Amino acid sequence: QLLGLPQITIAGEPIHRLLANKARALLFYLAVSGQIHTREGLSAHLWPETTDEQARRNLREMLFASRKWLAPHLVVTRHTIAFNQASAYQLDVELFRNALRRVDATNDLQSVVQTIELYRGEFLHGFTVRDAPFFEEWITTQRNQLGEMHVQALEYLANQYLLNGDYSAGLQMTQRMLTLEPWRESTHRQQMLLLARSGQRSAALAQY
Repeated sequence: QLLGLPQITIAGEPIHRLLANKARALLFYLAVSGQIHTREGLSAHLWPETTDEQARRNLREMLFASRKWLAPHLVVTRHTIAFNQASAYQLDVELFRNALRRVDATNDLQSVVQTIELYRGEFLHGFTVRDAPFFEEWITTQRNQLGEMHVQALEYLANQYLLNGDYSAGLQMTQRMLTLEPWRESTHRQQMLLLARSGQRSAALAQY
């Protein structure tokens, strides 16, 4: 679970604190990217302040120390490392993205409602990687992208509820959006329209 406070569990048992911080960063990066990465590139990203040789040694030692928990979920070769997508796993970021990509095709509001419940907070809330600016930049990029996807999903629901005449549900969506982004003018307009349509003209004027 990477939306909100990050959690890693195996068979229901949390192992988050049993892994070194950079081992967690490596797992998060590999799982979310879903790509094959070179050892050389990963070690340079994790230990940019050391020599290439020391960085590669650090990566080897970290993989060895974490093998008990990570081995089934990583595909490690002499030159590359990737997340093992054939292993048994569940990743909220993946479920969230895939579900929202299907929204236009399915037009299933209940499915969208269930999907946005996966968004328990910003991506890797509170998680930092010391002395690894590449990872800090990557985390920021993912937070922005996923946060925008979440707000767009809320906006989509608010619009659909407005069209369906379910003003109460629409107002719940706009209120959630304004809690996240109080400066979003389009959401204020949505909320004013929903209030007016539901007969709350004074509240709509107050919102304006």
